[in-house]
Amino acid sequence: MSNYKSAAEFEETVAEILGEHGFWATVIPKGKDGSQPADIIAVNHKGIHLIDAKLCDGARFKFNRMEDNQLSAMDMISEKANGRGWFALGYPGNKIYMVEKFKLCMLRDAGAKSIGNVPDSLRIEGWLREHSDK
Repeated sequence: MSNYKSAAEFEETVAEILGEHGFWATVIPKGKDGSQPADIIAVNHKGIHLIDAKLCDGARFKFNRMEDNQLSAMDMISEKANGRGWFALGYPGNKIYMVEKFKLCMLRDAGAKSIGNVPDSLRIEGWLREHSDK
């Protein structure tokens, strides 16, 4: 299990990390019914990123945790604002992986139910080198 105490703490941590690397990043408040299109929006000179933060039990992310409203919002930000949709996956040992929505959907559509070992190339540190202004 991850060292984060809650999903809300994980969302805040991801937003803080992004902020430290030059993004305007904020956690999106939940609606009155508890729904939200994603957890975080992050913007910088290189683009707009809609991010859903998911803590993973053990070292697996189950694809049934990707919600239709989240996927639709990520599609919309891509179509309307040339943005990108991401899942920030919190794995044990405080490891955070940034996986683009389309990659997870491709695996799911090919019949996979979850993803376990995520390549180190998808760790947030590499993502920040590619996507941050700094």
